[in-house]
Formats: sequence, C-alpha cells, structure tokens
Amino acid sequence: MRGLALLLALLTALFPLAALFGPGVGALESLYDVGHWFTALWIGVATTWTLAVSWLTGELIFRGADQRFAVAFARNGKDGDDWANDHWLETRLSVGKRDLGCAVVLFLAFTPSLIALAVHSPKPGLALSMAILGHALVLALLRWESRHRPLLRSSDEVHATLRSRLPVLSRRLEDPRWREILAGYDDIRGHWVAAVMMGVTLIFYLLGAFVLQPWREGALVAVFPALGYVLILATLFALVLPGLSFLLDGFRVPTLLAMAVVMLPLQLLFPQDNLFEVTRPGISQTLEPATAAQRRLGDEAEPVLVVVASSGGGGQAAVWTSQVFAGLADDGEWGPRVLDSIAAVSTVSGGSVGAMYWVDGYGPDGPPIAAHRRQIEAAAAGPALEAMSWGVVYP
Repeated sequence: MRGLALLLALLTALFPLAALFGPGVGALESLYDVGHWFTALWIGVATTWTLAVSWLTGELIFRGADQRFAVAFARNGKDGDDWANDHWLETRLSVGKRDLGCAVVLFLAFTPSLIALAVHSPKPGLALSMAILGHALVLALLRWESRHRPLLRSSDEVHATLRSRLPVLSRRLEDPRWREILAGYDDIRGHWVAAVMMGVTLIFYLLGAFVLQPWREGALVAVFPALGYVLILATLFALVLPGLSFLLDGFRVPTLLAMAVVMLPLQLLFPQDNLFEVTRPGISQTLEPATAAQRRLGDEAEPVLVVVASSGGGGQAAVWTSQVFAGLADDGEWGPRVLDSIAAVSTVSGGSVGAMYWVDGYGPDGPPIAAHRRQIEAAAAGPALEAMSWGVVYP
C-alpha cells in the first residue's frame, strides 16, 4: 500500500509542481487528457481498482507474515487480532466506518481524476459524472463481494470439504512438510479474492495489448491517456510482486532473482526491436566527401548545397525542426530548390524526431508535396507519451 500511495501522491503533486516550476500544464495534457467520457470512466475505475488491489495484497501479507516469515506484527484489534476479522475488506472500504483508512483511499482515488478534469476536459460535468461512476462501480463490487462471498470459503470449510471428498489430498496437505510449504496461506477467502482480481486484471491487460496498439486506428486508442497505462502498470505491480514475494520469500528466494531467471531467457528467445545489429555491407569503392559533394552539385551555374542541423530539446525541438522545414518549403521563390538541394540532415534527440517525419516524406518524385506537409507537421507536434507508455506496459 505504501508504494502505491507514493505513486498516487506523485501523480497528485505533479500538476502543481509542473505549473510552478515547469513550462506549464501543456506538458501534462498527454498524461491527464480526459477529453472523452470513456477516459474519465476508465480513470475512475482504474484508480479505485488499483488501490483495492494494493490494499488487499498488503492485508494478506500482514495476515500471513507471522507464519510465512516467522515475524510477529503488532495488532490493534479489540480482541487482539484485528486481522482475523472475516469482513476485513468491508471494514477497510466502508464509508460508514469513517476511519482514516477509508479517507485515505477516497482521497487517493479521487485526486488523479480531479486533476485530470482540471487539466483538460471540454465537458467537465460529464467527465466528472463518469469519474464518480467509475469509482462507485468498483466500490459497489467490493462491498458486494465482502457481504455475499458466494464462491469463497474459510480455511476450515475448505479443509472439511477436502477431508470428506478428497481424503488422500487432505492427508497430504496435513503432512508437516506440506504445512511448512503452505504456511501463511490459511486465509483462503482473501487469496480467492486476490486470485479473482488477478484474473480480471490479466483479462483487461491482454485485451489492451490488442486494442490499444498505437498504430491501430480507432476511437479507443485516440482517447486512452498515458495515465491509464501508469495505472495498469501499478495494478500489475501491486498483484504480481507481492504475490511472488509472499510465495518465494518463504523459501528465502529473492523475487528479483526469480523474475530475472524467467525474463532473461524470454528476452533471448524473443528479442525486441529496441536493439538493432549494425552490419557494414562490403563496398568495393567509396567516394571521398569532396567528390560526393561535387557530384551532388552538378554543373549548375550557381550550385546550392543545403545542410540542416537541429539540436535536441524534446517535443519543442521536434516541433521547431518541423516548422523550419515547413517554412523553407512554403517559400514561393526558394522553397522547391532548397528542398531539392538538401544533402544532409544532422540532428539529435527531439530534433531528430521532427526531421524524421520530413525525411520519411521524401519519395521517388522528390520532397513531400504540399498536401502532406501539414500532416507531417501535425505528426511531429503530436503527443508521443501514449505510444511510449504502451511500449513500457507491453514490452
């Protein structure tokens, strides 16, 4: 819970910090863009779901820590065992209890939504309604689960069922060696809830791998903000890392070591496109720079050789480079000749992004035509945070 609270606190503090010390809220539009009602609904659902998942895994670890890790925790319940409450999830999420934990949950859940609405929302009333609806849906689902629990049983009920229907398995599980392996997993109900949450999260995660691909043309991709990817990643971390830690630390196996053993072979078997091998083709003869420049100039009476150099600077450098190319191209007298005379483009960082779209626009017939130039400028000025976030969440 502490790690997720720090993450949401960072998302909360990012807006005023950027407004005070940064170039303005324009840099945050890609992160907090909730210009569509579906986006506001998703942010409401995702923030509350992420908090509930983190709280649940934290409770499970504390409840089973004394058995799993041989570590005693101080408990504050009236009967000396606050974690033994069968309705602990309902207690933590119930507004009627008016406890500090509920206030923290509601504050952390609503604050990113309110910041997102303040940064960018053409219809704040509709977006706010959808955000509140998203929060309410998750809270209602958790309250229903804590009150009914139709598929969940206590550990005593599970053991009784195993003894009556699967006596062989029951005897094996009661063996001291198995009890040592399964120490800390007595809270069957809580682990069932965590398993269901894990299944639901994985379904939406795998679905997003297809419908949220940046190169797909669709309304959902256009309105899904970078904040949504941050929340997906936070939910996965809140489920996977505590679950692995609780399982492996009982055997004194570091979680990061186990993840590395799994991920490194996958990286070797299925390499990603963030690493390229550079090969040098065999060339029988190379041209000297002076010879290449002379051939490039030709026999014109007034030869022109244009070299474009652009510095870095993130998105601003990309837009500036693109606008410089556009300004050269729009010059009625010199534009066509300048574009035809470009021999080299030297850029770095953000400037290379703006230049990339223009260089890509060149075809067999020469520079990009006027009809495509505005599209090139829009692409260079467009947000890239969503595509980058998708690459981080779906490596």
